[in-house]
Parts: sequence; structure tokens; C-alpha cells
Amino acid sequence: MANVDQEKTKTASPSTTFSMTQGTREPPAPICFPKFATTQQATLFNKLKNNQFSGKVSCQTEQGRESHIYCYLGRIIYVTGGTHPVRRWRRSVLKISPKLRKIGLQSIAIQQYIAASIRQNNPISWDYDLLCSWLKQQKINRTELLEIITSMVIEVLFDLMQGGQVSCHFYPHKKVLYPSVLLDPEQTIVTTWKSWQNWHLSTLGSHSPNEAPVIKSLEKLKKRSSAKTYEVLSKYIDGNRSLRDLAVYMEQDVLRLTSSLALYIQLGLINLKEIKDLP
Repeated sequence: MANVDQEKTKTASPSTTFSMTQGTREPPAPICFPKFATTQQATLFNKLKNNQFSGKVSCQTEQGRESHIYCYLGRIIYVTGGTHPVRRWRRSVLKISPKLRKIGLQSIAIQQYIAASIRQNNPISWDYDLLCSWLKQQKINRTELLEIITSMVIEVLFDLMQGGQVSCHFYPHKKVLYPSVLLDPEQTIVTTWKSWQNWHLSTLGSHSPNEAPVIKSLEKLKKRSSAKTYEVLSKYIDGNRSLRDLAVYMEQDVLRLTSSLALYIQLGLINLKEIKDLP
């Protein structure tokens, strides 16, 4: 990715204007949002749409984590990067299309396809390429593909909202993209805001749903919980699954799941920790 001089970064305001035509030779100047809440997201995507921008928008948080939003004529094609991109992709696929569990996302055939896609230098990413391949093979339909991508976009926007200051860098695509589906950001922004607001107001709102619960002492947990609760918690909580991962495995809403764990976390029976992405 091209290095951009920090001094060129502009702070976004209602009067901020920038050109993002597909034929631009030099990337437009980056924009810095002091926070990336609903209003700022709407401002960004309205400008992308009005300017018919096609390319990649790289959003970097003040912690240095980058998420990439791919657009076609101002509408969203796909997202990559951010926190746990492989976990996010896997979650979204299994949540929207449970029948793909039978295929096995770690199968040799899929791993070979991924390796081939990486070698071909796909303009977006191997995971997008694989989803489009499944669409052609009718393993998923167009509605499912749209729902999978929407789920991923909501997670990325949510994490950017938690990331504080966000700097956006624009990279117009020289190659013409032919997206399988297009996502209008407006409703997605609203859905993300509702999800973030509910999370922010919850008991564990200062934590990230990307953190993983880990049981400190099975013996103490067994004494302080019912037999059924202990059986479920000891079965699913192993310190290797994030709250978002667990929500998909247990077929629950992530906020509802986290709220059910809040008491055990407050009692010190369960801790939350950061974990790495899947390989």
C-alpha cells in the first residue's frame, strides 16, 4: 500500500470536498475523522456515491489497524482487513448459509482454490473470489451472497466506530471491476449504529466482541452456576473463540450471549482476552 504523508491528512468537516473519479492518476488526499460514528460514515459514503468512486478505501484507526472497503460507483462491493478478517468471513458464511458446513471450510479443495486465487493476484481478495465461485456453482444464491457481505460490512463498520479516530485513504481502481452484488451503504450504516449503540450501553460495552472469554477456574464456575449452564459454558468456552464466534456456534445474538456472561465476568470466573485470527 502506498505510504501517505501524515501532513497531507485533512480533518473531515461538512464543507470537506474531494475528487474521486475513476480516472484519477494520483490518489485523492486522505481524510481524518476524529470519530467514525453514523454521521461521519454517512458523509463518507455519500461523497463516494456522488463522485461515482470505484476503488479501495483504506480506513486506519488510531491503533494502526487497517480495514479496506471496495466500492463500485460509490456502492460497496466487499470488505477486507480489520480485526480477524478470516474469522469474520468464516462466521458470516456459516451464519448465512449453514449448508456450507457440510463442505468444510478447511477442506483440501478449498485450500487449493485459495492458494490459486492468491497466485492470480485477485483484484479484491481470495475470500471474495471464493464466494463468487460458490455463486457460479450455485452453492449459494445471490441473496445469500449479499447477506454474507452485509454481515461482514456491519462488523467492519462497528469495529471502526470503536476505533476512535479514523483516517481514510482512497485508491481508485485502474481495472474495471465486475461485482457480483452491490451493497447500498445507507441501511447498513443504520443497522451498524443500532448494533453499536446497544453494545455501547451494555454492561460490557467497553470491551470488543472480538475478545474471547476464557474460564479461570472450572471448579469455581461449577460451584457458582447451574449444572446446565456449566455444561454449556465448559463445552463452548475454550479461550480460542471470540464472543462473535461463540454467538454463531451457539446460534445466538452476540449481545444476548455477552449479557448472559456478564455476571460471571464481573465475578472474575470468566476473563475476556484478545486472540489472534485464524491462519
